[in-house]
Amino acid sequence: MSQMPMTLYNQVIAGTPEEHRDKLVCISDDDLDVDTTLDIVMRGKLKTQRKRLRQFLSDSAWLQAKSIEALDAVIHMKDRVLNPAAHWGDAPLYQAELDKALKLVSRLEKVLK
Repeated sequence: MSQMPMTLYNQVIAGTPEEHRDKLVCISDDDLDVDTTLDIVMRGKLKTQRKRLRQFLSDSAWLQAKSIEALDAVIHMKDRVLNPAAHWGDAPLYQAELDKALKLVSRLEKVLK
């Protein structure tokens, strides 16, 4: 369950262009209001969850998700670069990975500004 937010981000949100993110969730709750299979309590819960999902898709939450993604990439690269066993007899790979790590740190800095 702890992977759910990143799975949602990777499989749904990251694959949706920024200009279309707001189309992932209904703007209105009219469909819930006319659904006779839902009682008032469930209707209220679904409206609340939709509101939360719309907030998650807002610009600030989107930037937070990008920050988390960039930070995860930096941590993964740090583990790879600083793991001597990962470079067994392959020195040129280390330089390439170090360059990639520096680019990831630069990307993280931009996202966090």
